[in-house]
Amino acid sequence: MKKILTIITLFYALIFNLTAQSAVSACQKEDGSINIMFDYSKNCEMIDPAKKDTLGTRLAIGFYSGANDWSSTVSFDAPDALKATRMAGTSGNNSKFEVNIANPKEYYGVVDNLVDIKFVFNDGVSNPSDPWIAEGREHNSGCTEFVVTMASLATCVVSSSQDLRKDVSVKTAPNPFSDRTFINFNNPDNKSYSLNIVNMTGQTVRTVHNITTNSIEIQRENLSSGIYYAVLKNAEGKFLTEKLVVQ
Repeated sequence: MKKILTIITLFYALIFNLTAQSAVSACQKEDGSINIMFDYSKNCEMIDPAKKDTLGTRLAIGFYSGANDWSSTVSFDAPDALKATRMAGTSGNNSKFEVNIANPKEYYGVVDNLVDIKFVFNDGVSNPSDPWIAEGREHNSGCTEFVVTMASLATCVVSSSQDLRKDVSVKTAPNPFSDRTFINFNNPDNKSYSLNIVNMTGQTVRTVHNITTNSIEIQRENLSSGIYYAVLKNAEGKFLTEKLVVQ
């Protein structure tokens, strides 16, 4: 009986540790960007119960973040503030969110070594007409935080089932560009693709659906100078990313 109880205890300890570790996961991509996923449990506990469940129904949430032990911070209401989007198929207390930081050193203005990035989550929607008003309490306000340590980041792995480059070759030119650029790829069967243009804070700034040709023209239009990422995706969910530089 003692042996059985020991096994049961170890089993629950293992489950607890896996659950705790699964609350936040982060990795670094080959282009230097960081992908972070976290679940609903990382949000602050709410004082007002009426606010609490609003977070699990939101498509996106904001937060206060800072690099190198808060030496350089970006407020939740800054023009280029990061916003995490809720992952498809999750909702309520089971919600999971994802955010990408395209160039963390540039985003936080870190000149030398980037050691860590800390995040503080919000205390809910206090004003429905201005849903970001209470997002991202500052780190000194007693709100729970989590830390992404650069030295411990694993390399992001894209499975072969997701890697579109195994099937499609791509060339983007001109790049950098000031007026327009073209993404050319092989599409002999006229399959349908979608394209998202994502800025350095992880926000999708332009989307093109139902692309059945082998070339996509991207007009600069309202894109400001800087670095963007074009994510080309097929109907099966395979994708590839092209870096775009707007002069």
